[in-house]
Amino acid sequence: MTNYRFLSCLFLLLILSCLTVASKAAVTTNVAEILVYDQRIVRDLSLFSFTQVSPSTSWVVADVIPDSTSPSSVSVGAYIQAETGKTVVPPGSYEVITVHGSINILSVLAGIPQPLNRYEWEWKNPERSGPINTATPEENTSFFIGGAGGTAILRINAEGIGENKFFPDYLIPREWTPFVVPALKYVQSHSEMFRSEEANTHRVQLQELLSDANPFIAIAAARTLQQARLLDANFVRERLTKVRGFEQSVFTYLALEQSPVGKAPEATPNIPPAPQDVVKGGDEVMMEGTLAEEVARVVNNAKDSEALKAIALGVSDSEQNTMLERERVSQLLRRVAKRQTALNTHVEADAYLDIMFNLLNVFPRPAK
Repeated sequence: MTNYRFLSCLFLLLILSCLTVASKAAVTTNVAEILVYDQRIVRDLSLFSFTQVSPSTSWVVADVIPDSTSPSSVSVGAYIQAETGKTVVPPGSYEVITVHGSINILSVLAGIPQPLNRYEWEWKNPERSGPINTATPEENTSFFIGGAGGTAILRINAEGIGENKFFPDYLIPREWTPFVVPALKYVQSHSEMFRSEEANTHRVQLQELLSDANPFIAIAAARTLQQARLLDANFVRERLTKVRGFEQSVFTYLALEQSPVGKAPEATPNIPPAPQDVVKGGDEVMMEGTLAEEVARVVNNAKDSEALKAIALGVSDSEQNTMLERERVSQLLRRVAKRQTALNTHVEADAYLDIMFNLLNVFPRPAK
């Protein structure tokens, strides 16, 4: 993960703290939590590979359910001054945060069958100096610690301590659970096809799999092509137009991961080229000839707010390590803002996108 993404979580908290109207703050806080949660799903779907699932290790699909009182904290070294009633935090004081909950196993992917279908978990986070609420942004976005929990593909490490007992862990949409096992079997039975060094040999088959009904197989094919820098501009545009939801977000993310360096590979001739009059503009010059340009084309032609939300989610999650990458993200989100205004989207979409715009310092959306 990039430091920029982690800092973004802090900016999000600052934005929320500035909201003074109680009802608006409650709604916005809920939307902000959904946004951070969705970003975690997109990131994890983009990173997870079925090649990690080895028969010698224990992998499962599970519901991770934090307790309602998790996390809880105890301050060590701090005390209440009797005379004033104020809390005193001497140098060297620290806070111990304990997280606890349960894991309900939905299916076993690899390793020996688990003796239980449900596991309780509890551990203390590493001690840290400083006042209360000094958890790192990584911990704030962990579905183990967060109140929402989630469905995840994870490895169970019998000898692991703390969160390492369930590591690595990848958050997924719960409705995708039935697709996990079939995708695992397919990837394992065609393992050579999903090696990036073999991607050019299997390019046609991988491009066909981009439209597979199983979203995990489609994403695995896209990731393999992206790692080999073989994602095709026309295929990217075609898939971004047809898929929806998290799959649309992940395709956007992967396209932008390939896009920063150099131009997109030569287009495949069997898909009609995009219209050439929908992207040109003063702030799109740096995107010209890249997969980012194809993402911009799809944004310009989006028909509803759900498509804008999904694409913007993939854009906001993409790499932003350099000024060039950050500017590219800002340009794309500005296009989303313009299209959002043109579509006259509903309030829920506005709240989701507006928080994202504020988070990444995109200019405010024009008044309707």
